Parts: sequence; C-alpha cells; structure tokens
Amino acid sequence: MRNSAQEQHIETVLSVAGHYARHDEAETSDLIRKSWLRCVNDHGLDPARPKPPRIVTPDKLREHQEQIEEFMLVARVGMEQMYKRVCGLDYVLLLTDANGIAVDYIGDDARQRELKSSGLYLGAEWSENYAGTCGVGTCLIEQTALTCHQAEHFDSTHIGLTCTAAPLFDPEGKFLAVLDMSAMRSPESKDSQHLALQLTVMYAQMIEDANFLRHFRDRWILRLGSTWALVEVSGEIMLAFDADGVVVGANTGARQLFGGGALGRLNNEPVGRHLTALFHWSLDELWRIARSSSNAERSVITSESNQLFYASVMPPRRPASGRGRRRGGDTQA
Repeated sequence: MRNSAQEQHIETVLSVAGHYARHDEAETSDLIRKSWLRCVNDHGLDPARPKPPRIVTPDKLREHQEQIEEFMLVARVGMEQMYKRVCGLDYVLLLTDANGIAVDYIGDDARQRELKSSGLYLGAEWSENYAGTCGVGTCLIEQTALTCHQAEHFDSTHIGLTCTAAPLFDPEGKFLAVLDMSAMRSPESKDSQHLALQLTVMYAQMIEDANFLRHFRDRWILRLGSTWALVEVSGEIMLAFDADGVVVGANTGARQLFGGGALGRLNNEPVGRHLTALFHWSLDELWRIARSSSNAERSVITSESNQLFYASVMPPRRPASGRGRRRGGDTQA
C-alpha cells in the first residue's frame, strides 16, 4: 500500500511528464525532468506501478563482471579509499557497468538485508529503462555527473534514497562504467549532497586516470595542470604519446580541453595528432621539459585556446615493443 508521500509523488511525476509531452522537450534543460519524460514516453514506465529492485543472478553478475574485470581491479582501490571517507555517514558505494548492473559494492555488512531490499547492493540493476530516473540510470544516458535526490526519482519506492553518480570512460574515451554514492536516508535539502557530488566526481577522475596510466604504461605521458606545485601528482589533463611525439591516448580532461568532449566526437580529437600541433613548442622543447627540474621552464601554451599550463613528462614504465606494437597502447595487464 502506498503512503501519502508516494501518492503525491506519483501525481507530480504524471503532471510534469504530461506537461512536457504536450510541449517541446527542449523546453527544459533540467536533467531530472527530461528523464521523467523519457521514462513515460521512451521506457513505457508508470509511476503508479512501482517496480521492486532487480538483483541479477550470480551467473549473470559474473558475466557482467568479467567484461570489465581489469578495470574493476583499478576501481576497487579507489572505492576503498573513498569509502574510508564516508563510511560513518551511511553511504553505500556502487560501481556499475555500462548496462547499469552493480558489478562492485561497498557498504555496511550489518545492513545487508536492508540495503539489498532497496537495490543498493551487488548485482542490482539501475538502468533507467527499468528503475526509472535514478543516479546511475540517468547518468548512463546523460553521461554527466548528477545527484538524483529523494523525490527526483521516478519510481515512488525510491523517493527515500539520494544517489550521486559520475561517469567513467575508458582510455579510448568510450563510456565504461558509473561510480555511485547512495544513501537510504538523508536531509530533505538537495544541497546536503553538494559535497557528495564533488567527492564522487573527484574519485571518478582518480579511478579513470589510474586506469589510463595502467593502459598506457608503455608510453610517454604528458601531464598538464594549472598549478605547478601539483602537476606532478594530480595533473588533470593527460596525453599519452609515442617516441615521435604523436598522441596515442587522451584522458577525459584532455579530450574536453581540445574540444573533443568526453567521447572525442568532434573533428579536433587529440589522438593521432602531433604534440607540436597542440602546443606552442617544438619536439626538442618537449624533451627539454622532460629533463627540466625548473618549474619556470615547464610552462606550455596550447595552440588553439592559448591557455597556459604547467607540464610534467612521465617516461614509459616498461619498454614498448619494437615490432607489432599496437597504436593506442598495450591493453594487456
């Protein structure tokens, strides 16, 4: 039986979805309202007919895990570090694949039954076409970080949850997974989740970049940052390049900087271009930066946007093979 809060939520969802169904969807830039409209028109969901959490079978879960097994090893380290910072706040961490299946999970074991009944558990499906508007499912479609807070969820059974999710891309810029931090109970104000969003985005970038460095460990890595003192350890922009100075990989920050977006869909995708076409420098100057210990000599300006960055060059962590070397880096562990 539904309670009064659920009944009111159902009326609100139907009213909003009905309004935008009669008008141009472009009328709203609100990710949540756009998702509600998709749930009704594209997914055929009905807020008056809530769905229970779906937990896939162990065999099915293993299938999903095996598809991103190497990435999960990297992500797990970041999740464990992240959980240490939120474990006293009743948050649960989920890592889902690109289908919205939770392939990894960290939560309070003492609350296992309660978390599983809410879908905040290993093997839960959080795709938008099944669960409706939610942190993971809407992040999968919009491919941007967001918080889905309480009554912003489409399904009335989820209106007690707050879910913050951030996308994760593979080293080639393809959508790979979602990092989600959720809680069953939280303050009513969505502003209470501001730090949750910042933390999720920060750890998503850390996990993604760690996977980038693993993938291109046999290549030179150019790291760029706006602060010289931190570029060695936290350069937000990374380009992998070969001995000739040709870019073979770019992290999300680099793709966004050079206009390709997270997925590198635009014409000025950095991969395949020479570093001298991206920056105001020669190849000799690049190697000078690699050898230099002076911060003043490590500044670089981009060719197209004239932005100033501080640069750090990381040598290959193992020799690249001469013959048969695949462009884009070694994909083996």
